[in-house]
Amino acid sequence: MSIIRSILTVLFAVFAVVGVVTFLQGSAPASALIFSIAYVLTALALAQKGGALAKYVAYFTGFILCLGFLIALYAMIQPMSDGKFEPVLFGAGLFMGLIGIETIQQLRNIKKLEQK
Repeated sequence: MSIIRSILTVLFAVFAVVGVVTFLQGSAPASALIFSIAYVLTALALAQKGGALAKYVAYFTGFILCLGFLIALYAMIQPMSDGKFEPVLFGAGLFMGLIGIETIQQLRNIKKLEQK
């Protein structure tokens, strides 16, 4: 397993744990559990432990995170309409987008390795 895939697996596992803990504390709605399940399945797909369902959910999760680039684009365009530049919004959007792109890339690498 590559180092990037290992980092992404741990990152998605941490996302899942945070979602479950915040739900159990009562500070997150029930939808946090749905996202937590998606993060667990993504971590399993990246660790090559999940089945086909885990891979499909991982691709979908990666795609949703790729939409973070739209958030970063909005943060860049906002000052042009007399708004204020939000560096935190820009950074969070870039981070989400990069995690999504790298997740999809690693899933494709796994698929290529399985075909050999």
